[in-house]
Amino acid sequence: MVKLWRRYKPFINAGVQELITYRVNFILYRIGDVMGAFVAFYLWKAVFDSSQESLIQGFSMADITLYIIMSFVTNLLTRSDSSFMIGEEVKDGSIIMRLLRPVHFAASYLFTELGSKWLIFISVGLPFLSVIVLMKIVSGQGIVEVLGLTVLYLFSLTLAYLINFFLISALDFLPLCLKIFGVPTYLRLP
Repeated sequence: MVKLWRRYKPFINAGVQELITYRVNFILYRIGDVMGAFVAFYLWKAVFDSSQESLIQGFSMADITLYIIMSFVTNLLTRSDSSFMIGEEVKDGSIIMRLLRPVHFAASYLFTELGSKWLIFISVGLPFLSVIVLMKIVSGQGIVEVLGLTVLYLFSLTLAYLINFFLISALDFLPLCLKIFGVPTYLRLP
């Protein structure tokens, strides 16, 4: 395990450094992400304010707020940009440098993305999850129950990201593999 960590730690560092290379770009993207969540919140707030009912289809404003925050954090942390990274490296020819390294090709992309996802989680995900945990505790749920659900949520986030990453990676390499094995590809995949 230590050998694996030593081998892929530079890729994690590269993912973090790549994300914060242009700090203003990083900050503006995070502000844009947060603004998207606030727009959804105020849209639902307007819907609830215009309604005479305190519940809409069985959901209260607190439920909708929780849903908005959870979907925002989940979307932010489970999407994978590996196909864009691979595409850019194919365009500029730098993919050969990654292929020549004595590491697994897909794992190098995985650990590069994990570095950037870690930074996104610390900067945006953790504050929003803290708000959710505090909301649940203030609403009267037990601390142990809330922390247990938070751990399960983080575990499911990790699995969802890995499934998303490997599914996208498999689809990225499908046309290449078919071409290598001589299978005609009539369908052009993006």
